[in-house]
Amino acid sequence: MIQLSDGAAFDFTRPTVPSIEVIASSLAKICRFVGHTKDFYSVAQHSVYVSHLVPAQYALAALLHDASEAVLGDCSSPLKQMLPDFRHLEYLVQLEINEHYCPIAADANCQLAVRAADLQMLAAERRDLMPKDDPDGVWTWVEREVTPAPFTVRPWSWKTAEIMFLERYREVRREVPGRAA
Repeated sequence: MIQLSDGAAFDFTRPTVPSIEVIASSLAKICRFVGHTKDFYSVAQHSVYVSHLVPAQYALAALLHDASEAVLGDCSSPLKQMLPDFRHLEYLVQLEINEHYCPIAADANCQLAVRAADLQMLAAERRDLMPKDDPDGVWTWVEREVTPAPFTVRPWSWKTAEIMFLERYREVRREVPGRAA
């Protein structure tokens, strides 16, 4: 069990849905790529960008696509592939969050749109925030297969990321039927 920023407890054996403020605060303070970027770049900022790259009806799902990281942390994708129990817990937490805030996230078209936008951001983040050399070819598939988002990624402070995440949430939640306030 862990304590959240609002004082609530989060039990990994019985996941509950954190408030949107807790999600925003935590994601704003978690650095993408396990901190291996040139400058601090938060999961919250990444999520805001992804939400702008999808059709409007999927923007809330895109904003919340990494919300489980608010309680689980950002585990690198290669490590996550080695941890099936972690992946299952991440799935369960994200499912609870989606059901509470954004039921449309279960829609297959929504999932495809969010995944495509997430990959566009991955390519842009690689281009703008990661070391240029790639001696082991870790980034080869991204550079070959994904068109980066059409803007330069300029990192925000964690506080700006938190504010922008909450503003984007308030903006897009009105567009999703069946969403929680």
